[in-house]
Amino acid sequence: MQQFKLLIVSLATFAVLDYFWFGVAMKDWYRRQLLNFSPSYRFSFPPAIAVYILAALGLIVFVLPKAS
Repeated sequence: MQQFKLLIVSLATFAVLDYFWFGVAMKDWYRRQLLNFSPSYRFSFPPAIAVYILAALGLIVFVLPKAS
C-alpha cells in the first residue's frame, strides 16, 4: 500500500512540474523548436503517460530504497 501511495504522489508531482515547465515556462520555446524539427508535430498522450509511469516507478524502485 505504501508503494501505491508513493506511485500516486510521484505521478501527481511529475504531472504538475511538467505542466508548469512545458505549458507555462517554456511553452513558446518548445513549440518553436518542435515546429522547426517537424512541422507536422502533434502531441500524443499515450507516450507521455508511459513516461510518467516509468519515471515514477524508477523513482520508487531505484531511488527511494537507496535513500533510506
